[in-house]
Amino acid sequence: MGLIRYVIGTTGSVACNAAGGVGAAGTLIDNGKGYPAKIFDGLEAIANVSNFYPTVMRINDAVRAYDTATARQFVERYAPDFERLTAGVSNAVDNISNQPVETGAAMLTLMGLGYALGRGFSFWKTKGQGGILTRAERRFGNYLWPETR
Repeated sequence: MGLIRYVIGTTGSVACNAAGGVGAAGTLIDNGKGYPAKIFDGLEAIANVSNFYPTVMRINDAVRAYDTATARQFVERYAPDFERLTAGVSNAVDNISNQPVETGAAMLTLMGLGYALGRGFSFWKTKGQGGILTRAERRFGNYLWPETR
């Protein structure tokens, strides 16, 4: 049971923390208007995270081809995707300039939710006793300040 608890707890903690970051990025680059819409955009980004890697690789290919391809080859290959690939950047600029409070609040909400869920998994994994570092800090604190025991 200990190994299963450790694997599930560690995986859940890492996944929740990562999901909070992905949700915050989705909030930033999507075009929702208002706080609730931005939260839903972030949750949608978490659900569609499998689409993220191919898009990043396509942008990476475009950046590499910019130096090596002729102008005609570059335009023929990447022009159809250009608007889709750059939409996130223009949405991020619009969100930061036009709705900074809603965007920041939604990003912090999703990151905080991911962090809280990750801490919950960690708490469950260690049965509320903390990890190795936390226990070492407690022992060192008891050594340094014995009168506080």
